[in-house]
Amino acid sequence: MKRLDRYILREMFTPMLVGTLVIALLFMANEFIAIFKNFEVTRLPFSAILQMVFFRMPFWLSLTLPSGTAIGVALAVSRLARESEITAMRAAGLPLRRIFMPILLVGLLVGVANFYIVEKLIPPAAKAYKNVTNKASVLGSAPAFKSNVMLQLDQYTANFGEVQRLKGGEVLLKDAVIFERPKLGETWLYTSPQGTYKDGVWDFPSSYCWRFSGIQLMAGQSQHLVINQVIRVGDLFVQPAPEESTAEDLRVAIQRGKASKTDTTNLEVAYHVKYSLPASCLVFALTSAAFAVAMMRSGPFVGLIVSMGLVMLFYNAHIVCTEIIGQKGWLPPIVAAWLPDVLYLIVALILIWRAE
Repeated sequence: MKRLDRYILREMFTPMLVGTLVIALLFMANEFIAIFKNFEVTRLPFSAILQMVFFRMPFWLSLTLPSGTAIGVALAVSRLARESEITAMRAAGLPLRRIFMPILLVGLLVGVANFYIVEKLIPPAAKAYKNVTNKASVLGSAPAFKSNVMLQLDQYTANFGEVQRLKGGEVLLKDAVIFERPKLGETWLYTSPQGTYKDGVWDFPSSYCWRFSGIQLMAGQSQHLVINQVIRVGDLFVQPAPEESTAEDLRVAIQRGKASKTDTTNLEVAYHVKYSLPASCLVFALTSAAFAVAMMRSGPFVGLIVSMGLVMLFYNAHIVCTEIIGQKGWLPPIVAAWLPDVLYLIVALILIWRAE
């Protein structure tokens, strides 16, 4: 690594670190405010509150890393431009694309770290967050009854006409239809008027099994069906949020949904966001640098202010594209998830081209 690259990286490190920590603290403060505002905290142990805040940290980091990157790049490039160091570099024959090379490297590395957080840390943390809030009775809005519930259980795909929560942690399952494919070309169909779930055991004492080979009925007989698989009971009544799933989980869920001809638009949007959000770190690094150079004659902190404005505009555009345009099907999910990144990248490339 050349001396120029090390010099620019040193300029970026401190403001990027400080900016990331400040924004993370703001998210933490907002979480505490939301807990104290919306829930009766006097009935909650303080350890439960701390756990809720702790398990939300990976989610905040996935949002703060792009913002911290934008702040670090904007401050570093603004200072270099303000003191004519970029002008001196360009006078020495270095194009902007070479000067920005270490900035792009940082954006890429932060993007990889962000993807690791989104893929490896957020799903288990989100599940732990839900468990803590459920145990603390914070999520008291979960219903005790739900109809037409689809569920995947190991090699079984189950549909329940009614699901009802009973006392003692038991769940009553009515009008059950369960599919199993024990081997290629063979399908077993179980029907049961009623069953129960408790402590990882699914019990259907009055089920009837129909066995098909292709479309030919081979046999039908009464059978006591027992399935051993532990799930979170709350997932029967409130479906897991996409953030609780990895990209592979979402991909499998999309395939199953398309096979059963159900709408998978929300899952597809969430799948592409798993990649587009980390990629925004690289986009912010390039965009902030481009605007800092373009605004260097307007004042020492104009580039920083513009960069922060672009961050807020990006997140609003991201929400609109993913939660409205994408989920309503106005654009394909992949386009909706990547549209803000692509637009920002185009603007950055135009600014760099004009500056060159």
